[in-house]
Amino acid sequence: MFALGSSCGGESGSEADAAEARHWFTRAAELGHPTAALMLARFAVQGLEGSRDIDAGRYWYARAVSLGSIEASGELEALNGALLKDAQATADVE
Repeated sequence: MFALGSSCGGESGSEADAAEARHWFTRAAELGHPTAALMLARFAVQGLEGSRDIDAGRYWYARAVSLGSIEASGELEALNGALLKDAQATADVE
């Protein structure tokens, strides 16, 4: 299932390709594939199917980490750091 998602070219293809890739990554992630969960996190955070969904991204990063993805751990930490920095910048403006 992960290979099917990868073959769709979701990160570099059309929105339809991204939807198909997401479908297969979701199936693989639900069965415990850590890299599929990581890909879903990236899809959500980058908004590859439309608008960004940070909450979904954080969910899938956490799922990937729980499945053993060290790469997801680093990306989740970077995302949380960026969100904290944005929140602090917003608070400074107010």
